[in-house]
Amino acid sequence: GLARGSTGLARVSTGLSHGSTGPIRGSTGLACGSMGLARGSMGLVCGSSVLARGSTELSHGSTGLARGSTGLARGSTGLARRSTGLSRG
Repeated sequence: GLARGSTGLARVSTGLSHGSTGPIRGSTGLACGSMGLARGSMGLVCGSSVLARGSTELSHGSTGLARGSTGLARGSTGLARRSTGLSRG
């Protein structure tokens, strides 16, 4: 009887040890998941900032193209005036 009781107690102690390791594993898994979520949120923030920079650069490029087109128009009108002046001369 004592032998059986001792083996039963040993089984209970091993079960308790396994039960204590389970919550530890769960807590580490939760920590890893929270770290992954934090990294994902940081990635989203970085991506949004890069998109904002790209949009501002595109707007600057479009304004530069508009300025260049107006400059070309002015240059073409100036050339036309010079050509008419040369033809008159």
